Amino acid sequence: MTIVRGNNPTDFLVYSAREDLELSILGPQILSFSASDFNVPIPANNQVVYTAFITASTIGTIRVGPESFNATIYSD
Repeated sequence: MTIVRGNNPTDFLVYSAREDLELSILGPQILSFSASDFNVPIPANNQVVYTAFITASTIGTIRVGPESFNATIYSD
């Protein structure tokens, strides 16, 4: 999983993690995280976009919801 400031995987990297799921668990597994992005330049339109890219490499992996992704920005 990677979190970037922007819309594309090549944009500014804010957070990156890798989680190995426990294959013996047949039900859902939860992944949670917390990240920070400091000294964010605020664009002229006052809109900063963050995007989460999540991939799985195991055949049969299914993402089930609900999913939630929130960001709060503080800038001087």
